[in-house]
Amino acid sequence: MVPRTSTLRPEWSTFNISETGMFVSGSPLLRPGSVVDVGITLGPSLEITSRVEVVWTRGQPDASRNRPAGMGMRFLGIDARMHAELRAYLAQLPTRQGNTAAQVAKTVVEARPPPPPPPADVSRAVQKGAKLGRYTIVDRIGSGGMGDVFLAEHTLLGRRVALKLLKEEHVHDRAALRRLYDEARLVNQISHDSIVQITDLVVEDAYVFIVMELLVGQNLSEVLLRGGPLPLSRIVPIGQQICSVLDAVHRAGIVHRDLKPQNIMLVRHTLAPDFVKLLDFGIAKLRSAMAPDGPETMAGEVVGSPGYTAPEQLNGGPVDARTDIYSLGGVLFAMLTAQLPFKASGWAEMVVRQMQEPPRPPSSVIGKGVPKVLDELVVRCLDRDPNKRPASAAEVAAVLRQVG
Repeated sequence: MVPRTSTLRPEWSTFNISETGMFVSGSPLLRPGSVVDVGITLGPSLEITSRVEVVWTRGQPDASRNRPAGMGMRFLGIDARMHAELRAYLAQLPTRQGNTAAQVAKTVVEARPPPPPPPADVSRAVQKGAKLGRYTIVDRIGSGGMGDVFLAEHTLLGRRVALKLLKEEHVHDRAALRRLYDEARLVNQISHDSIVQITDLVVEDAYVFIVMELLVGQNLSEVLLRGGPLPLSRIVPIGQQICSVLDAVHRAGIVHRDLKPQNIMLVRHTLAPDFVKLLDFGIAKLRSAMAPDGPETMAGEVVGSPGYTAPEQLNGGPVDARTDIYSLGGVLFAMLTAQLPFKASGWAEMVVRQMQEPPRPPSSVIGKGVPKVLDELVVRCLDRDPNKRPASAAEVAAVLRQVG
């Protein structure tokens, strides 16, 4: 490979490329967390440009014939047109898994200075009292990477709801729109009391939003931040409820892929003092979208939250229900210790530790007080090898019943 003009003068080629990331070999190998702009030439008339982030790096000492030295990179900024062209290119390959160097032999990667920061969050212009369709904005509830959540009121019925508004810069981004559509569609395919209800999806020229039931409570992350580790009397019923809803999600043929304390709400309910509601299906996927050559697996997606996301997902590999089981192990670990399963100074180091180190048992953090069966369950859930994890959420629930 002969790189174009570059401050890094890289000599990179990719063995595997997907819609969300790629594996790059060659030199130099950058540290996890490094961000560069790349230009990828996939053929005489197809060039993809995107900002990418190094997720993990494998040096020569750790390389082997089947696992060469290189870097796992994920796309941070790729516009809708280029994303569609990349998707069309991948669809023409014999298989979307294990793309060979010959299939992308013309790939050239060029490092450029990072682009200027994105514009300010324009959806913050939505003020109290603003009218969005049939809804009046009452207050802002929270904010995420792609959208903001508002407390809103139906102008005719007076019913209060949560309104998830796509940020203005994403309104004409087909990939962002599809994520929002997928979230609304997938949630309504699952019948379970612990799934947040989505009652409407509104698409207008200036605004795109989904309407959800209004939840009164705190997310699990806030509970742990303010109160520290939870007692077993709370951990077991919360864990059993998470298992129940995950089992429903998986039986519906869906992998959540972003299970973490921030996406678990504990709400007021007559049925339980800590009634679980599972949120944010924005990166969930149906099995119908999975790779055909792997049973119940899905290839090429590098998304999720370091610390709770399984190594195979961080690596851009195939995922299935056991990927959510890994995340469930991270959630159980957090409830027991109020810490992440791996010690790290930043998310990039966290990813490296997840990829290379065995998990520590919760008892190593808090000492006595963790039942042995629960200690061992958490370690099994967090195993790097999906085959060594519990096979289902129902299996995890069965162990939790022994603790309770």
